[in-house]
Amino acid sequence: MRRICPDCRADNRPEAVHCCACGRKLPDPAFDPPHPAGRGRPVGRLLAAAVLLLAGGMALYEARRRVDWGDTRGRAAQGADFVKSAGGRMTDAMRRWQAKWFSPDLVPPPAADTPPTPPPAADSPPAPPEAVAPLPATNAPPAPAVRKVAIQCPRCGGVGVEGDSTARATCKLCVGAGGRELILPLDAEACTACGGMGYVVRSEHGPEQRRVCKLCAGRGFVVRKY
Repeated sequence: MRRICPDCRADNRPEAVHCCACGRKLPDPAFDPPHPAGRGRPVGRLLAAAVLLLAGGMALYEARRRVDWGDTRGRAAQGADFVKSAGGRMTDAMRRWQAKWFSPDLVPPPAADTPPTPPPAADSPPAPPEAVAPLPATNAPPAPAVRKVAIQCPRCGGVGVEGDSTARATCKLCVGAGGRELILPLDAEACTACGGMGYVVRSEHGPEQRRVCKLCAGRGFVVRKY
């Protein structure tokens, strides 16, 4: 049994160890897989494909020969007449498709657009003006009305200092400002305890100190409920 080199396909003797043509070591005969005698073409598959193609072509030819194109065109004309009688509108794509496959006289013309509105006559009365819808009423409450009042410090009389000519010091109630500007709502009045300053000067077990008025809580005004 001859041994064939897997590289150069040279024929060697059965007892050869190396290839006589390329010098490569030949594989062990025990593990040498059998090589095909040749690479033949799949003749059976080619013949089957050719037979299928031939059969398909013959079937297509027979079908086209048996089709009555005159009857097909007549049915298309009947469909076009039905569309015309029904008053349906055809899209541009459908009209192009019918123009491609059928004669132009079978394709219905595009539907006319809506005619424009004729202008009014010269002696007709003018159209009434369009009514303007009123703006929706808002539920937002109105802004509260306020008034500004200049409050004079009741301790220093608006001077900002207290004491005599020998000992003068900054007023502890207004801290030298002489008063304040009080913003009063319409239903409010200046606090009677602090005179509208929002602070009072009291001495409790010691020197006088400036404290927040307890009646108005430092606002300077109170709202009477009765």
